[in-house]
Amino acid sequence: MKGKFEKFMVIAIFIFTASTTSAQQNFLKLGDTLPEIVIPNILNHKTNLSNTGDFRGKLLILDFWGTWCAPCIANIPKMDSLQKEFGDKVQFLPITDEPLERVKRFADNYLSLNGKKVMTVYNDIAIKKMFNIGALPYYVWIDENGKIIAKTTDKELTVELISQALKKNTKNINSRTDRSTANIDLKRPIFNVSYSEIGSTQSVSTDSNRLSQTTVSNYIPGLKSQTHYDGIHYFSMNTSVANQYTHMYAMLYYGQMTPSILSKGRIRYEITDERKLARLKSDSRGQEYTDFLIKNGACYELIWPKSTTLNRKQLLNWVKSDLDRNFGDPLKIAVNIEKLLVDSCLVLERIDPKINIKSVAVESNEEFDRYSYKSSNIPFSIFFERLSGYYLQLSDMPLLDHTGISGNVDLNIKGDLKNISDLNGQLKKYGLRIVVKSAVADVIVFKDL
Repeated sequence: MKGKFEKFMVIAIFIFTASTTSAQQNFLKLGDTLPEIVIPNILNHKTNLSNTGDFRGKLLILDFWGTWCAPCIANIPKMDSLQKEFGDKVQFLPITDEPLERVKRFADNYLSLNGKKVMTVYNDIAIKKMFNIGALPYYVWIDENGKIIAKTTDKELTVELISQALKKNTKNINSRTDRSTANIDLKRPIFNVSYSEIGSTQSVSTDSNRLSQTTVSNYIPGLKSQTHYDGIHYFSMNTSVANQYTHMYAMLYYGQMTPSILSKGRIRYEITDERKLARLKSDSRGQEYTDFLIKNGACYELIWPKSTTLNRKQLLNWVKSDLDRNFGDPLKIAVNIEKLLVDSCLVLERIDPKINIKSVAVESNEEFDRYSYKSSNIPFSIFFERLSGYYLQLSDMPLLDHTGISGNVDLNIKGDLKNISDLNGQLKKYGLRIVVKSAVADVIVFKDL
């Protein structure tokens, strides 16, 4: 099989540059020294004002997080335990750019349910700007002299590795590779093709002479992973081959990229060749996953004439044909959506249709965090996507809406809303519940040809 799909095809094979917008910044790197700056906003700290220099003499671990980030919140007990383990030798400093009102609401709910205060920098601008922050949670390790010694995921936050860092041994800490600062300009074609032979410094494929343009390439260093669809183009940049297909179905079949669609229970691999699976996808995280993408990732873009109106079904057929030709056929796989019985699904259903949750509010408003959800005059479909995309995003089971509810609703629930038992306790007052049962669902199936 080697050689048949060793490298993906590049249709635009001349000189191309990716259209990006990039503000070049001098981010702090490994070995740099963290400058002393004032930290003006700290919640639940001995003082509301501090300075990065106040933490010299100990190992400082900056914890960039968000109230919306499920893995970040799941790590709070771990950070608390490690802080107690190392005492004054180590200082964890959580940092978020979210406003005080949102952070305090989260902290109050966390205290009420867990009996522990959350200490964090809030409304941060200055510290985050120093670093090229990737996916959250993101940790920056700074030694007692202010020197940056590591940038990691939560995987490296262990007693063993922290103990080694205190002894100035960082060889076993797997630091993250900073992502690029380049952002894709969504209003322009990504691949601009030019020919130096004819003296062209601009793309020869312009809106005036382009009938259509499809470009497929390997991983492109310097661009973030992103899938996007609008009236100009559809593209999926620096994603795995498996995600080229799953993102396509999410965007063009369902019309939205949501975890309920892309949950593990709705993607099935009926492939026996481990080499194919290793090329298609990886379950790794952090730097290991970045390394996988560098080796196996792909970029795809389709541009169509502005004068052409295409519906999602037409675009889906077009994109799928391109993906099959460049990925599916060389790998000898077929990818399709099938309606299958899934043994374990999370099914949201009505248990009391007499309870009316139709909105009576005039203004529309929505506020939510890990421990509370409040909406006024908000579509029920939005609440369902909060369940699938936030509260239950880590579930391997697909979430299905069997309530039949449409229109806008008013909801106000509090508790550990990632815990289905607690969640059901709150949903009961609205005549709703989530049950685990078998159900027929759309499943994206990868099969051997």
